[in-house]
Amino acid sequence: MNAYSEAFYRYIREHPLKHCDVEIESVLELFYECYAEGALRDTPEMKACIHTLYELTSPRVGDELLHVLSAYALEGEKRAFLEGVRVGGKWGLEIHGIENGKDTMDE
Repeated sequence: MNAYSEAFYRYIREHPLKHCDVEIESVLELFYECYAEGALRDTPEMKACIHTLYELTSPRVGDELLHVLSAYALEGEKRAFLEGVRVGGKWGLEIHGIENGKDTMDE
C-alpha cells in the first residue's frame, strides 16, 4: 500500500463518522440519518391520525401512545430505507454483471 493510502486509512480510523455527536456504524446509516433529518415531514393524513389519537384519549395517554407509535414507525422506516438502498445496490451490481464482488461478464 502506498504512503498516501496509508495516511488516508489512518485518518479514517482516527476520525470516525459522526452525526449529531453520535458515531455512525456505516455510510449507509449516515445516508439514512441525513435523509430522515431533512426529508421527513408529517403529511395531512398523519396529522389527522394524531388529532384522532388525542380525541380518543387523555392528553397524557395520547402523548405516551404517540411516543411509542412514533418509535415503532421510525424503526420500520429506517429498516425499509436501508433495505431499499441495499436492494438498489445489489441490482446495480447485477446490471453490471458483478456478483459477490466478482465481475461475471469476463468469464
